[in-house]
Amino acid sequence: KIQRQTPPPNLYFAWSIPPIGNPNGIVQLEAILAEQKYGLCIIDTWGTAMGRRVDENDAGFMAPIMNDLRLAAQRTGCTIFLVTHHNKMASGDAVYDIRGSSAIGGAADVIMGIYRREGEARGVICAMGRDIEDLKLYVRFDTETRTWTASEGVIPVGISDKAILDALQEVGPLGIKELAELTGYSYQHIARQLHEMRASGVVVAMGSKST
Repeated sequence: KIQRQTPPPNLYFAWSIPPIGNPNGIVQLEAILAEQKYGLCIIDTWGTAMGRRVDENDAGFMAPIMNDLRLAAQRTGCTIFLVTHHNKMASGDAVYDIRGSSAIGGAADVIMGIYRREGEARGVICAMGRDIEDLKLYVRFDTETRTWTASEGVIPVGISDKAILDALQEVGPLGIKELAELTGYSYQHIARQLHEMRASGVVVAMGSKST
């Protein structure tokens, strides 16, 4: 689809890059970024760019690759934006939901995750990083322009938020541990989500339980 479109003059599409999972892949990529003086490089998708026979779950393999990529960005002054996938049990936490080793997220300055329930146009972009405050941006997907825009009106409920609300509505007031067991999310994630939901008035605290 992209190949059939006419990109703006300051946007360049490369249909192939040196496999980053190979020993000299990042060296070649850095040379291209330095020569062309790009300000932003978007790699979509990270798994494809890595090349074949790469185990994304291997921290010992992924950590040096991510560190080399971070250094290449620093040396060239080019922001490198990696597009990857969530794991199957996405919780709404952009860091923990990255598919593969934690070394992938550990090397990033900012991590963003976009969440949308199947069949719905609205979603939420969650972002967190070393130098920014945690951010939730509610968005709507336009099927005609194939773009996301800021959403107005009713704020949608996040994926894990809905699981929490469903459990509270079905069972009644519950504690964090009970909600974690019922929803399948971690204790820490439930605690963080309840804090945000209480702050926005979605749930209220009743002693040690929420409703």
